[in-house]
Amino acid sequence: MLSRRFLWGGSEGKKALHLVHWDDVCKPKVYGGLGLQKMEYHNRVLLQKTAWRFLTQPSSLWVQCILVKYRIHGDIFDFIKGAGSKKLIWSSSWRGLASALLELSGSLRKRVGSGVSVKFWTDTWLDQLIADSLEVLPSFVDPNVLVKDFIMSNGAWNADLLFAQLPYDIATQILGYPLPTVVNLDDSYVFADMSLLSDLVNLNLSESTEKVIAEYIWIGGSGMDLRSKARTLPTPVSDPKKLPKWNYDGSSTGQAPGEDSEVILYPQAIFKDPFRRGNNILVMCDAYTPAGEPIPTNKRCNAEKIFSHPDVVAEEPWYGIEQEYTLLQKDVKWPIGWPTGGYPGPQGPYYCGVGADKAFGRDIVNSHYKACLYAGINISGINGEVMPGQWEFQVGPAVGISAGDELWVARYILERITEIAGVILSFDPKPIQGDWNGAGAHTNYR
Repeated sequence: MLSRRFLWGGSEGKKALHLVHWDDVCKPKVYGGLGLQKMEYHNRVLLQKTAWRFLTQPSSLWVQCILVKYRIHGDIFDFIKGAGSKKLIWSSSWRGLASALLELSGSLRKRVGSGVSVKFWTDTWLDQLIADSLEVLPSFVDPNVLVKDFIMSNGAWNADLLFAQLPYDIATQILGYPLPTVVNLDDSYVFADMSLLSDLVNLNLSESTEKVIAEYIWIGGSGMDLRSKARTLPTPVSDPKKLPKWNYDGSSTGQAPGEDSEVILYPQAIFKDPFRRGNNILVMCDAYTPAGEPIPTNKRCNAEKIFSHPDVVAEEPWYGIEQEYTLLQKDVKWPIGWPTGGYPGPQGPYYCGVGADKAFGRDIVNSHYKACLYAGINISGINGEVMPGQWEFQVGPAVGISAGDELWVARYILERITEIAGVILSFDPKPIQGDWNGAGAHTNYR
């Protein structure tokens, strides 16, 4: 109840206190209220936002502090449900957050990455618990068995094991569950109504059709921007010479005038697609006019002539390219790990550094490393650079023109991964002015 002298108060001769129910105060003004909002709703929303951060940012310092303080191991929801009388000694902040986690849990399901933290029988990662799908749970079932135990070393489902332990319809359903396109991703939580979208993105086409998707990649008008678009091929292709040429609107990429905008893509190199996987491919292309002349931004054509010369082929030129780059926060375009509008500690501890206060964006870097290996790129290593938020990958040794093709596709894959992660990728040679390390692409030759 709210007690206020000025709310619908007294008569002409006498002021009086009136008790007004908070629900009435919160009504819109047109209905006689003050249009205030219930703080209960705000509090619940903020608690659930914090609960979502708790689940999706497990390496955050504040999450780690809570886990250590309350000795939380294993599944957080099992811990909260089994806490019993221990809840009496919890702080009010943790009790509120735990309540929000339980309220949120009904709208979530696990998304399988590596499968190391998803219980096969008792976690919701399919449409419903597998244990609930069975009339009788087999006596041999261990409720703590993980999804990873049903995944083979090559990243595919162990079909023999699934059919041995499950009815045909459930085993078939699991075989249709798409495992992640980027290898060894962490398991995660997703909202149940969003998980279908994730499943569709990760569909394995090779199980239902011979058709494949080819992502044609080319360099845009600035000489550094990458462009791509996809087309369907009737069957898998491994030779770029057997791929069809394609076209695009060069006036939209700064590579042709509006009155004569057609540009033709010539496929030059094929790589496995780490995002769609299966038989799908990435295709590195260069660009020509309809008459067959290389457009001005096509530097590959002349390079190919040089590298294909018999004297150069006899030399067998080896290249190793060290590509440095900076990861920027999306909204403020400031390096990740840096305070917004401020600066971190001086350079020194960050080069090849380890720790939450020294290395920022390692998940992106490792995902890129593995995706390049999957694609067939000869990526030879990675390391953190001198400036925090800055990293390097190395391509090579690679022979001749293939060094350029592999470097550009490695850049493309990194652009795609940062797109997924909501981070901006910068190859700017001097992204931060002042006494901060620059970024380049150092070329080694033998």
